[in-house]
Amino acid sequence: MSQQHEATVAAAEKPLNNGYLQANAPLEELSATVVSPLLGQQQVQHQAPQQQQNKLPTVVFLAPDGSGGVGIQRGNPAQGNPGMVTGTGSHSDWLLKESQQRRRLLVLAIAFTVLGAAIGALAIYFASVHQRCHLYRLEPDNDDRPNGRWNQDSGSAHEGQDNICMTQECVRTAASLLSAMDLNSDPCEDFFQYACGTWNKMHPIPEDRSSISTFEVLSDQQQVILRAVLEEPIDERDNKATIKAKTFFKSCMDIPQIRKIGTGRLKQVLQSLGGWPVIERNWSPPADLSVERLMGQLRLNYSEPVMIELYVGADDKNSSVNILQMDQLQYALPSRDYYLKESSANDRRAYHRYMTQVALLLGADPATAAAELEKVVLFETQLVNVSLPEADRHDTSLVYRKMLLPELQELVPEVQWQEYLQAALGPGIPLQEDEPLVTYGLHYLTEMGKILAHTDRRVGAQLHAVAPGHVP
Repeated sequence: MSQQHEATVAAAEKPLNNGYLQANAPLEELSATVVSPLLGQQQVQHQAPQQQQNKLPTVVFLAPDGSGGVGIQRGNPAQGNPGMVTGTGSHSDWLLKESQQRRRLLVLAIAFTVLGAAIGALAIYFASVHQRCHLYRLEPDNDDRPNGRWNQDSGSAHEGQDNICMTQECVRTAASLLSAMDLNSDPCEDFFQYACGTWNKMHPIPEDRSSISTFEVLSDQQQVILRAVLEEPIDERDNKATIKAKTFFKSCMDIPQIRKIGTGRLKQVLQSLGGWPVIERNWSPPADLSVERLMGQLRLNYSEPVMIELYVGADDKNSSVNILQMDQLQYALPSRDYYLKESSANDRRAYHRYMTQVALLLGADPATAAAELEKVVLFETQLVNVSLPEADRHDTSLVYRKMLLPELQELVPEVQWQEYLQAALGPGIPLQEDEPLVTYGLHYLTEMGKILAHTDRRVGAQLHAVAPGHVP
C-alpha cells in the first residue's frame, strides 16, 4: 500500500505539459503527456469503455530543440501501453499557417482590385466633367434652368497664345464659323442647330434651286470675284487669254450694241451650217453639207456634241496612248427620265415652248413653228430611248469596246464615219483608214444609225435645236 501511495503522489507531483514547457524538458515527460489546451479541446471524462478504446487521442508535444508538433497517440494508455505518437511536426504547423496567409492575401487582393476600379471610374468621370467645363461655360437664365446660353470658354487671356493662328485668313474663317452657330441652342440637345442654326436662317433656299449649301455659296462668291476681274480694263499685265475673256465678256454685256446688230450675225452663223429649216420658208438641203459633216462642224467649231459624244483621251486599258473615244449623246434636259417619264410631261412642254420662242424671235412662221419643232423633240426622245441608263454604265469595263474604224463602219453602215470624224478633227489632223477608236455606247450607235436612216432630212437638219447648248 505504501508503494502504491508513493506512486500516486509522484504522478501528482509530475508537471503537466500544457504547451508552455521549456525546450530543455526531459523527452520522457513530453512523449507520454496528453495536452488538450493547445487544441482548444477537453477530454471527456465519462465516456463508455468501448468508446475510450476506439478513440485515438490527439496530442501536442514539444521537442527538446524547441519545435512542436501535433500527433495521434497509438496504443491504449489505460492498459499501460502509451504506444507511439505520429504527427506532422513543424511542417504541418507551417502548412496550416501558410493556408491562412493565402486566404488573407486573396482577400486583400480582391479588396485592392475593387478599390482600384472604383478610383479609375471616378477619375474618368471627373476628367470628363473638367473637360466639359473647360470648353463651355453655362450662363443660366433667371430661372437657373440648364437651357441657358452656351459660350466658348477662351480661358485666360494669355493661355496658349503661341498655338493660336491670328492671321487675317484664320480670323475670317473663325468669324464665319462663329457666325453660322446658334449659341442659344444647347449642343447636348440639338448639335446641328447649335452648329448651323444661324447659317440656315441666313441662307434660305433660292426659288430657282432645289437646295443650298456652302459649295453653292462659295460658287456664287467666286462668280462675283470673277466678274470683278472681267470688268477691269485691259492693261499690259494681261496675257492673251485674259484679253480674250475680257473682250468676250464686254461684248456680251453691251446690250445697246447687241440690239443695234440684231439677229443678223446669228443668222449668218446658222446659214454657214446649212440654215435652220424652221426659220426659212423655202429651205432645201445643201448638196455639199451632209448630216455627218454638219455634226462634225458643230463639234469642231462650237464644241457641241450633237447625237454623239466625241473626244480624245487616254485609253482606259493603256493610259500611255491617247485615242479617239465615242459615247452616247448628251441630254439637253437634265436626265434621261425627263424624256421618258409621264411625270415630266410639263418639263417637256416647257422645253418645246423654249425652242419655239427662240425660232419665232429669229423669224419663224408662228403657224408652223410649234408643229415642226415638235418633231424635233420626238426625234430626240427616240435617241434617248435607245441610250443606256446611267445605272447600267457604272462599270465602264462592260461598255468598253475597242475597234478599228472599218469595223465600226461595218457595224453601223448608216453613218459615214470617215467623213464625220475628219470634219470633227479638222483638216490639220489627218485620219488614218484603220484608225483605232474606243466606244462606250456601241448599242446606242447601232440603234442611232437605224433611227437616222428612217428620219426625214429636214428633221435631221434641225440639229441646231437638238444640240445641248442650243446654238440659236
